[in-house]
Amino acid sequence: MKDQFKLTITDILKRKYFNKASIIAGHTGLNRIVKWVHVVEVTNIRKLLNGQELILSTGLGWQENENLFISYIEQLIEADVSGLCIEMGTYTSKIPNKVVQIANEHHFPIILFLEEVPFVKITQDIHFLLVNHHYIEERRKAEENKWLRDWLDGIHSEEEIRDHLLEHNSEISKLKLQGGVVCIYKYKQDVTTKFDHHYFMMLSRTIFQQQGFIVFATEERNSVILLLVNIRHKHDWKIRIKSGMNNLLNSEFINKQNNLKSNIGVGKFKSQLSLMNECYQSALEAIKIKSRMPSRLDNQFYEELHMYRFILLLNKQSDLRETINEYLKPIIEYDRKHNGKLLETLRVYLACNGSKQETAKRLFIVRQTLYHRLNKLTDLLGKDFMNSDKRLAIEFMLMAYEFLDNPLSPTFIGEV
Repeated sequence: MKDQFKLTITDILKRKYFNKASIIAGHTGLNRIVKWVHVVEVTNIRKLLNGQELILSTGLGWQENENLFISYIEQLIEADVSGLCIEMGTYTSKIPNKVVQIANEHHFPIILFLEEVPFVKITQDIHFLLVNHHYIEERRKAEENKWLRDWLDGIHSEEEIRDHLLEHNSEISKLKLQGGVVCIYKYKQDVTTKFDHHYFMMLSRTIFQQQGFIVFATEERNSVILLLVNIRHKHDWKIRIKSGMNNLLNSEFINKQNNLKSNIGVGKFKSQLSLMNECYQSALEAIKIKSRMPSRLDNQFYEELHMYRFILLLNKQSDLRETINEYLKPIIEYDRKHNGKLLETLRVYLACNGSKQETAKRLFIVRQTLYHRLNKLTDLLGKDFMNSDKRLAIEFMLMAYEFLDNPLSPTFIGEV
């Protein structure tokens, strides 16, 4: 990705109003970034600054008072100011050695104007530069997000994608691209905190680059979408994704997020980058599935959600609830009418492969209670409900019922 525009003290020294300026301290800090310019003449300024400003002053606030001047410099350094420009003459005739020493120790540039300069024009010049580049940067970001969105929608060809990657990273030509995958990180947090998605994207980029991926990131409705282009062997891509995701979720940044709830979906891996839209759609499917079964599913990969994928597919193509009712309606109605536990008993009994001893143990009930429930299940389902074909269908319907009618499904992590 192209670097964002950053204006430094060195850049500002090249502007026309600084052609006769002199640097007397902090030469090692000329790479400091400047985000704004202020004219400040008061000496109590801690609460007036946000950091990374360039300060212009005539020295009116301290007027040859060395102690006030030292306090002023220390406040600027403490506030993470980028540098100080002083117009010599009217209120300041010399810079104390102690001030120069403090500035040098903290790599804090002090720049002197030996002739009168128009502070208003300086601020206008630099502010115009900053605002103009901010506008250009925002437009570039919008264009980049639009391009990534089109990529996720399957609009770009393989050649267009490779050209775009090369434009953003000249090293691409030396690398062998080995397909890619899409990861979606969907989040919701407490209203008292704010999720810094920009930092999260930078952190994700760093972590997954270390795992052998070129990372593109965009955001959409409380989601960060990562397009990961693989530059290593394909055979271990999933292991590397798991390692990167583990590092991300255990990072200090995530651990500091109060009351943050998240849902992660990793789509199918595709060898062709022009098919990343399929990766994206399958990642969305993983998010949908996991949002309905949060207590049962901790797997992030679409490819490993197996039966739930079929449930989602079948439900799209037909009303799966009708089929569920064919098998389970008598049990569901019995439980509702008698406040019973037949459905839970059936699920555990099947999970225990018909072992009565293990089923009773897991349900924390005595054998007689279990026998009574199994007899009732036989009445409602038929004597053949443990035969292989019917048993398989019942197990599938149990999963489908739990998936489609899960009352604990958190709606915030449904569709992106």
